[in-house]
Amino acid sequence: MTGANTLCEGGFTANPFFKIQPMDAIFDDLSSALRKPHSDAWDKIRAIAIDAAGKFFTGIAIGMGFAIVHAVAG
Repeated sequence: MTGANTLCEGGFTANPFFKIQPMDAIFDDLSSALRKPHSDAWDKIRAIAIDAAGKFFTGIAIGMGFAIVHAVAG
């Protein structure tokens, strides 16, 4: 029998819109999701660059705030 109501491995009904997985596949997905994230050599450099960019833009925002206050105050 073919179609949307055929039985899959483990006796589950095949549905093209909602995939039902056997319990061991669900636990495999969980264990892979909870593993330590993959890291590469650029992680530390990327973190330093993001931190520096954040500090730079914070300084720009504070400087613009002082400039606006001084312009309004005369």
